[in-house]
Amino acid sequence: MRCGEALRATFDRRFLTSLLLLLAVRALELALGEGYRFSSDDGSLPTVYSKLTRVDIALYCVVPLFVLGSSGSLGRSLSPATVLRWGSRRRMTRWHLLRSLVRGLAYSVVLVASALVAISLRSPLSFPAPTAALFVPVELALETMFLSACGMLLLASFVASGHGGTSVLAVLAYASVDYLLGMTELSGDHLFATGWSLTTLTGST
Repeated sequence: MRCGEALRATFDRRFLTSLLLLLAVRALELALGEGYRFSSDDGSLPTVYSKLTRVDIALYCVVPLFVLGSSGSLGRSLSPATVLRWGSRRRMTRWHLLRSLVRGLAYSVVLVASALVAISLRSPLSFPAPTAALFVPVELALETMFLSACGMLLLASFVASGHGGTSVLAVLAYASVDYLLGMTELSGDHLFATGWSLTTLTGST
């Protein structure tokens, strides 16, 4: 598969639509001021950022949009024609992993960029550029790993079940477990952090 064709398969119409919906949701949050309860006691950039990327946001918005955007090409991705195009199942699997990483990075860029814009406009605190330069790559990497894992779980569930709806439910169940753990007394113990909770550890240290 050529580079241009692989790029079009990664950013297909369904995924781009979900990405635009995420951007619209974040813009609406900023316009309405929803969830922006900043104070001068927040202290650090990770702490302020974690208020905009809570685990409930991941469960009810980020993960559903990502999964629905990634689920449109499941059947085509595993078709015999696709295997022949790549030459082997191993090469095809590597491409699926790379595609999940790229899609996860695209979502992470939208999340991080929108949060930084909200912080600059709404927070009473200001943070120097070196602080953001150190924080942003770490947060991008953490969120990308989580979302790409969701993409791979979606694919693995589809291989096992052969049903797109079951695959989507499997990823949502994974996100729900993370949410439930975040609502328990275990949420303060980093040893029990799973999924999206791992991306917020920078804000709890």
